[in-house]
Amino acid sequence: MPVALYTDVHIPGAITEQLRLRGVDVLSANEEGTNRLRDDELLTTASALRNITYGTADQLPRVSQELRLRCSRCGTCAVYDVGTIFSDVDVEGNSLNQQYAFTGYFRCHKCASAGPWEIDDSRKLSKLALRAKADSNFEGFRAGRCTLFDGTFIQTPAMGEEHLLGLLEDEPQNAFLCTRLGNLFRGCDDKTKASECRLKSWKVVGAFRIRWPEARPHPR
Repeated sequence: MPVALYTDVHIPGAITEQLRLRGVDVLSANEEGTNRLRDDELLTTASALRNITYGTADQLPRVSQELRLRCSRCGTCAVYDVGTIFSDVDVEGNSLNQQYAFTGYFRCHKCASAGPWEIDDSRKLSKLALRAKADSNFEGFRAGRCTLFDGTFIQTPAMGEEHLLGLLEDEPQNAFLCTRLGNLFRGCDDKTKASECRLKSWKVVGAFRIRWPEARPHPR
């Protein structure tokens, strides 16, 4: 059965067109007139149409639920508050790989790694998937793919944090990256870190404006 996508307002139209050229069934929020809906309303609309919602990581619903995971770095298994679980199928050559992403912010209790992660409680995961199939209003399990603004796939917000901090190392005065990092923290309800990033972006913009040279007439 082919997968149908529902692209959010932030997804460029060029991506939508290229997906359609490749035979993918895509609905666009801009084209459907749902571009002014709140994120939760858009998710409800997409679920009613049986489409996967494609958006960015800072727009995800806030849910608290626990699941046992295994850290791929050190092999330690522990229970984490994973938030909403997103299920996606990644195509590699002739094989299909099931991928899971989580909206909760957490790191490995032993090695502090941001990921990647493996499911260590497939039974509970299956129950959540069945519940989502029976109840379209259940926010704990959805079909979808978690990405950042640049299309980078992330399994957790902590992985997104590391990616954005890496970009900021190369461009420490990039206010846009500071804002995206703040939005990521806001998405996992870390208001303190979100405010710090927003304040830093304002300072960067303010400093840039102060350093902007005034126009002076050239002598003839």
